[in-house]
Amino acid sequence: MDLKKLLNEQQYEAATTIEGPLLILAGAGSGKTRVLTYRIAHMIKDLGIYPSQILAITFTNKAAGEMKDRIRNLVGDEVDNMWISTFHSCCVRILRREIDKLGYNKNFTIYDSYDQKTLIKQCMKELNVNDKDITDREIINKISDSKNNLISAEEYKKKNEHDFRKNKIADVYLLYQKKLKSNNALDFDDLIYKTVMLFKKHNDVLEFYQRKFKYIMVDEYQDTNECQYQFVKLLADANKNIFVVGDDDQCLPEGTLIRTKLGAVNIEELRENDRILCASGNGEVSEGSIDKVIKKEYKGMFIRIKTRSGKTIKATPNHITFARINDDLSSYKEYTRHFANAVNLNFFSGEKEEGSQHYSHRIELITSEEDEKLKAIEAGFSVKKENINSWRIETERVLYDEAEKYGKRIIQINDDLEIVRKAKLTKHNSYYFMPIGSLKQGMIVTVFDNNEIVEDVVESVDIEEYKGYVYDLSVPDFRQYIANDVIVHNCIYEWRGANIRNILDFEKDFPDTRVIKLEQNYRSKGTILEAANQVIKNNVNRKGKTLRTEKDNGDKIKIYRASTDKDEAAFVASEMKRLIKEEGRMYKDFAVLYRMNSQSRSIEEAFRKNDIPYRIIGGLKFYDRKEIKDIMAYLKLICNPYDDVSLQRIINEPKRSIGKTTLSKVIDFAAQTEESIYNVLLDVGFIPGLSARNVTSINKFTTLINEFMELKEELTVSEMIRKIIDETGYMKALEKNKDTESESRIENLKELVSEAVEFEMNSEDKSVEAFLENKTLVTDMDNYDENADAAVMMTIHSAKGLEFPVVFMVGMENGIFPSEITLSSNTEMEEARRLCYVAITRAEEKLYMTSAEQRMVFGRMVFYSPSDFIDEIPPKLKEFINNRGLNRVFNSSRNSSQFSNSSSFKNSNIWNKMNTTNTFNTSVANAINNNNTKLSKEEAVVGRKVKHKKFGVGTIVNVSGNGNDIIITVAFDNMGIKKLMIDSAPLESC
Repeated sequence: MDLKKLLNEQQYEAATTIEGPLLILAGAGSGKTRVLTYRIAHMIKDLGIYPSQILAITFTNKAAGEMKDRIRNLVGDEVDNMWISTFHSCCVRILRREIDKLGYNKNFTIYDSYDQKTLIKQCMKELNVNDKDITDREIINKISDSKNNLISAEEYKKKNEHDFRKNKIADVYLLYQKKLKSNNALDFDDLIYKTVMLFKKHNDVLEFYQRKFKYIMVDEYQDTNECQYQFVKLLADANKNIFVVGDDDQCLPEGTLIRTKLGAVNIEELRENDRILCASGNGEVSEGSIDKVIKKEYKGMFIRIKTRSGKTIKATPNHITFARINDDLSSYKEYTRHFANAVNLNFFSGEKEEGSQHYSHRIELITSEEDEKLKAIEAGFSVKKENINSWRIETERVLYDEAEKYGKRIIQINDDLEIVRKAKLTKHNSYYFMPIGSLKQGMIVTVFDNNEIVEDVVESVDIEEYKGYVYDLSVPDFRQYIANDVIVHNCIYEWRGANIRNILDFEKDFPDTRVIKLEQNYRSKGTILEAANQVIKNNVNRKGKTLRTEKDNGDKIKIYRASTDKDEAAFVASEMKRLIKEEGRMYKDFAVLYRMNSQSRSIEEAFRKNDIPYRIIGGLKFYDRKEIKDIMAYLKLICNPYDDVSLQRIINEPKRSIGKTTLSKVIDFAAQTEESIYNVLLDVGFIPGLSARNVTSINKFTTLINEFMELKEELTVSEMIRKIIDETGYMKALEKNKDTESESRIENLKELVSEAVEFEMNSEDKSVEAFLENKTLVTDMDNYDENADAAVMMTIHSAKGLEFPVVFMVGMENGIFPSEITLSSNTEMEEARRLCYVAITRAEEKLYMTSAEQRMVFGRMVFYSPSDFIDEIPPKLKEFINNRGLNRVFNSSRNSSQFSNSSSFKNSNIWNKMNTTNTFNTSVANAINNNNTKLSKEEAVVGRKVKHKKFGVGTIVNVSGNGNDIIITVAFDNMGIKKLMIDSAPLESC
């Protein structure tokens, strides 16, 4: 192959550099899949490397299949001799061959999340662990975290023997692993964990696979956890021929003099295990131990801060410090209480336990949403009543990282919840996490003075250019330290996992690494790429790469501002219809991307009204439906009779007179004899306490299962499923019900048979075991069919790796994307900006960014300004359109009021955020109906837009009092903050 004609210069270098470690920094649409494909084809066709010596690990099963098809087009059927798979699929193949060395049978079952939860609950019941004190979800998360960090049940027990709660979790972990083994089963995390353990315990096995896989390629390397990282590192250690693709955008700040007990020390002189001074809460100081020192080269902007007392610190703009607004400057303190959907993490604000070096950390959520309350209870959180209309979750954690993890758990109950972080570092105040680049003159920061933490005022903020090394420190338990006498946060977040560090440390792990940047984009039009570059360049610290394209510039990015979220949805639907009619497009050409799943509702309604076919990626999974899980459980039991979880699921499905009491007697007898449940069922006559009817039913069941086992090798998967559905009476039971739900389940079972037929047509291994593996490891993205003629709706996170001719990015508002909390954190803004970059580069030809002046959030109207990300795109690359897709011409004053820097939230305090949210007040005021009536008590809710005869238009930011004494605080657009009695104030609802 003449790769020089097929690839650009960087791609060619990446595809032809075969020996030694190679790190590829690939931008969106820069052709990394093309490079991987031609690299493998080049290795096989031109260099004569055996396909069986190549291992390629991709992001999804779908991606693996597509890559295999592309390579097949270049090298033919030789591709079947190489491994192209996900981490989990790869490890399953290894374990099917080698797991007997760990004491398992090779026909092990892979438990899904339902099976795992069932088994965990059994363990909790046996150990008398109260699920009100410790939930099954918490235990599952702890076990998963442990396995992903290569911590065995025994190690977890030893590590936490003095912690009562974790010791209980350790007991469940130990019993859970014991039961998994007796069931000859692995959970999802075990697949990689057990493979790594296999390699570490059996060097002969590791050496075999090191010889087998002389060339290893890994996509999305920055997303690997510790377990995946060790798997790759072990395999690549012998030959060092490892090729990884990823992106390393990451904050790496700098400090100068670091406070220790013995005085100030240059940061470059510090080493791991050195002890330094840290704030410990309430003005106090303690010693913390460094567990990691980061050193990197840096060229770019530095922020220089000088305080009133003479403290000076230089740092990268996104380095986090702790600050608050001076009470004299604004009503920020009043307003911030009312962040919607905030989980408040206030570090060092709790009690100080005896013997602890620091104060504990408080976590709190207060809300009135009933739906969230039910979800919180279901998730195992202790919910307390706050007042008549609200409730709260409130707790403390001693460890910093545990508090952060707990907060992360809370926000999982609702996509719209977000964390607000503060730290009580002085005696009387808590301070928000704030990037140094967002500090302003007059703001208050925390400093070290006379052996305590006190407040100081920012005197000046300057920008400097810097080229040289930068450093950061990781300090467990404190996560902050004292640099030039200013308290700063460390940017190595343990709770975010080791993912990004794997790519940052790649050159250290493999010293002879070559680094190649793929910067030329082949997916998107020039205008779209330029917009993406303009947005992402606002991220200060990243390994530089600028996407380029050879496509023509294409259309400008269309910016549409709707009055409400319903209007926004109607515009998206009508614009799709217009493009289909005028440009001959198909529905599958369109994608609607949003930040939160909850944003899809209004779009769905508009699509249904306009008869637009659509699919949502991330909805209810086919294999999570009851009838599907039942038949899959039959298949699992047929393949692995030791699988007690699957047996318990289907022994009475459909009803066959084997109830809970009977099953309980069987389970107890199996436990006493230390046999699997199926084994004792085979000799059911020995089980005491069973009636003759029970024995007859059980014998019929085991006869049926034995028959299925005997036919397993003779029948295809689809034939086996048909036989199970028919001979168990499962289909007859559904047909007997004759209701809508049963009809739906029957259709789903038919679809399962179709799935099996499709599997048989496309899979090399056509066994029942392979079918189970394939479906256990499937993801939503693997189910995405790009050929189906339907518009696609999904979160931006789900869109990674996909591209569409036309993309609508909806909800482009400050408060939505970026979110309200993100706006106050430069670190979070950088992450959101990277996500925006991903979304923009999903578009191949046309890109729309839409926003709404007001949208319904939790039952009330909330007002938003256009997203800062729109503002970061230069005027020459975008055009503002009306609801017919036509260019709108803005005069300068109107344009500036809606889309210019005056509405930007960048480098502004929260007061500015509140004020600029209403920059479109003139147009709103003009549209107010003259027939509006006086504001009622029921209408007095935070976020409502109101009009005062004297003060004009404003937004309610606080409501207090009750009865006839209700006082509302209104942020007026032109008159500032006013407190008014609702009964006497001349207020109208807008």
